[in-house]
Amino acid sequence: MGPHRRAHNDGELLAEITSGNHSVEHFESVDRAVPGLTVDTTDGYCPDLDTVARCVVPPN
Repeated sequence: MGPHRRAHNDGELLAEITSGNHSVEHFESVDRAVPGLTVDTTDGYCPDLDTVARCVVPPN
């Protein structure tokens, strides 16, 4: 296994968001060549957890 690499400096990012110096609307996700799914966890799961699971585990 290769060396561990952070995609984002989470500690610094969280400190900037907390202090008001960074908006979560400006977040840049990691660019990868695989399908992705954005899940809003503000109030439960949207899309719902069954939909998330189907995205992660294909049907038999």
